[in-house]
Amino acid sequence: MNVSLLTLFLLFIAPSVKAKNIAFTDSSVVKKMPVIEFPNSLVKQNYTTNVLKISPTLFLRNIAALSYVHTFTPTFGVVGSLGICYGKDNLFGKVNVFATTYFQNLYSTNFPLELYNKSKFYAPTGYMYIAPKFIFKSIKPNKGSYVELGYTRYNNSTAYVPTNTYGNNVSFKYVTFSGSRKLKFIYETFAVKFGYQWWLSKNKVSLTNEVFFNIGIQTLNFTNIVQTYNIASINMQGPSYNYIQTTFSGYDRAYAPVINVGYSFGIGLTKKTTSNLK
Repeated sequence: MNVSLLTLFLLFIAPSVKAKNIAFTDSSVVKKMPVIEFPNSLVKQNYTTNVLKISPTLFLRNIAALSYVHTFTPTFGVVGSLGICYGKDNLFGKVNVFATTYFQNLYSTNFPLELYNKSKFYAPTGYMYIAPKFIFKSIKPNKGSYVELGYTRYNNSTAYVPTNTYGNNVSFKYVTFSGSRKLKFIYETFAVKFGYQWWLSKNKVSLTNEVFFNIGIQTLNFTNIVQTYNIASINMQGPSYNYIQTTFSGYDRAYAPVINVGYSFGIGLTKKTTSNLK
């Protein structure tokens, strides 16, 4: 009796098991199963390994420079710029905090801005910028923000033009100048650059655009002029003075905070693709 019941039970469930196996392995059923796909921006990321660019905003300061960016990974690269200063820095001569933040040397009697505005452009000089670049990952293709820790160095070479004024209430009979009239204004800046970049296409060669904001500190080393005077004569209008100007042999130094904005554009070359899911 027990054997008969077992036999009937096996005969009953065997077709059911076979039917279930066929239903699970049926290709028509498998095709209907949903397939989970990840967006391309999450699975892989395109990045440009080489960029050549210029910054039109530097032209406002009479600086022409070519920058090169090499990206080692989607999140890290280096930036280098070389150029020339072909004129006086327009912004320095008009809006500059060195006029009020100058730490006066024992032998100097001029503020940097005063000297700068009393001198003329003399000769072109060099410009350089170098920085590591840290790029933030973005789910938006061909767009993203970055941070650079930059060092900038450039200088202006000028020729000083002696003047015969020393305050509103002093008049000079003679002006004597001693030493070279060639002055140097050497700028060194350490700044953090916050930027946003985007590319106009996904091709291997594409136009790139950037807007950025800098904040940091700038050091100015400059040639100063020592100014002295003595009484030349006295008349009814008051005393007249001999005005003596002498070029200081060393450099004076000043410090000031730096805040500026800018824009650059260029050409990106040699795109690579890497996976974000590891």
